[in-house]
Amino acid sequence: MPIRVILIDEEQTILDGMKQLINWSEHGFQLIGTFSSPLKAFDFSLAHAIDIVVTDVMMPELNGIELSRLLKQQQPETQILILSSYDEFDMVKDSFKYGVADYLLKPRLSPDFFLNSLIAVSQKIKKKPNKSPITDRYEQICENLSQQIAGQTRPLLNPLLLNTPCFFWYIPKNGHSVQNKALNKNSRSSIR
Repeated sequence: MPIRVILIDEEQTILDGMKQLINWSEHGFQLIGTFSSPLKAFDFSLAHAIDIVVTDVMMPELNGIELSRLLKQQQPETQILILSSYDEFDMVKDSFKYGVADYLLKPRLSPDFFLNSLIAVSQKIKKKPNKSPITDRYEQICENLSQQIAGQTRPLLNPLLLNTPCFFWYIPKNGHSVQNKALNKNSRSSIR
């Protein structure tokens, strides 16, 4: 199963260069998208499972550090490589706060260096066999929703359960007799 990669840079010439820098499929990577707009890349990430994002840090719509933060919220397992022309310590430090796996300088980017960085980052990816990107994304959405509504369903269900008669079957250990029991709101307490 190939490692799914997207590239983001506002300069089309840099995107074209990165696309040609390595032979993606030969090294187990699948280039699934290139974007000159970080917002379009983020929209794409909402509908597709992505393993590695390679993004420029300085972009007009949304900088690479903020984009990294948003991507990590949506797909925590996604690995992010930041590309920059700037060797500025504060920028590097900020990028790592948001889960960036590596910070690469464009002037020093050679095919071997780029490929080695991609391979190193791909080792961190926990691939789930036999799952489609849609299944992965569905599971992430379900997990996010369940975390958001945790604790909210019990207060909603208690009044329903306490005001509705409940029937159940009782089967003793000997298995000989079965009794139908009914409970009403006065004979049971709140579910905890």
